[in-house]
Order: sequence, then C-alpha cells, then structure tokens
Amino acid sequence: MYELSLIALIMPLIVGLLAGFIGSKINKSFTHWITTLGIFISFAISCWILIEVFLNPFLSFNQNIYEWMSIAGFKFLKRVF
Repeated sequence: MYELSLIALIMPLIVGLLAGFIGSKINKSFTHWITTLGIFISFAISCWILIEVFLNPFLSFNQNIYEWMSIAGFKFLKRVF
C-alpha cells in the first residue's frame, strides 16, 4: 500500500510536468486527455486505498518521515500514522 500511496501522490506531478514540457509539441487535446487520465488514476488509487483501510480496520501504516532530534539515545521522530 505504501507504493500505491506514492503513486497516487506523484502521478499529478508527473503528468503536470509532462504536459508542461511536451504539451506545446503535441496536440492540445491529447495533452488535456493525458492530464485528465493522470488525475483520474491518482483519484482511483486514492479511493482504492480508502476502501482498503475501511474494509480492514486492523491495517496500519506507520512511516518515519525524519528524525527531529536525538538525546541520549531517545529519538524524537516525525511519523505518519
């Protein structure tokens, strides 16, 4: 699920960059279709993750983003739950 959440977050950025850099070289209608499809894929993956979380309440996702500080072996971490 971690990989799916990364795809859902990065997909709009990828299609936005693609449309920005290549959009002037290809058909404008095709560029609109590409960006709309990328946003739809991101939305579909987000809905899939939401359904998975609601259907499996024991599913948990813990990720350390960064270590804020460490004092005598005790670590303060920024986490996503």
